[in-house]
Formats: sequence, C-alpha cells, structure tokens
Amino acid sequence: MHTKLSNVCLLLFCLVPIYGALLGCSFEPGTVEGHVTSKSGGDVSGIEIFLMDSNDELEASTNTDTKGYYRMMDVSSGEYNMLASRNNRFYYDAMITVKAGETTVIDFSIP
Repeated sequence: MHTKLSNVCLLLFCLVPIYGALLGCSFEPGTVEGHVTSKSGGDVSGIEIFLMDSNDELEASTNTDTKGYYRMMDVSSGEYNMLASRNNRFYYDAMITVKAGETTVIDFSIP
C-alpha cells in the first residue's frame, strides 16, 4: 500500500508542472525592479515600494537604496497595484503585470 501511494504522489508531482505548462500556467516567480528619481533633485532613498494583490493583500515590499534603486524577487505572476510612499505620503500608484520568469522594470519620478 505504501508503495502505491508513493507512486501516485510521484506521478502527480511530475505531471502538475507538465499540465500547467500545457495550459499556459507557470509556477516560476518573476522580479520587479526599477529606479526612482526626484523631479526636484531631492533624496530618493527609503521610498517604500508595495505590491498589493486584487484582494488588497501585500504580495511584496521593499525600500529604495541610497540611489533610488529597488528590487523585489520571487514575486508570483499576476496583476498588482504598485504603490510607493514615504512618511505616509503616496507618490506612485499604478497597476502592473508580473510575468513568470521575467523581470518587470518600473521606473518613475516623484515630486
């Protein structure tokens, strides 16, 4: 009995990625990265970047570095609302699409 159950589990483990690929599904995450600049030449470090899913649940978040660059890895593919803020002030709000295995580059400028 144990052997049959192991074989069934192994078969399912192998077939799920194959059927997913045939149906256009992917389990491989994507990456979101970009560069934030300031129209006034001001500081762009520490800008908080959030990805919210369709249920307004947080998928990923990060902060910009001292030069305004950011990166979020291992993001599930899908549609997200991307928000950027600092000190409770929102600077950016846009819908983005993350594709499996790809890097989505979102550069934007704040006032």
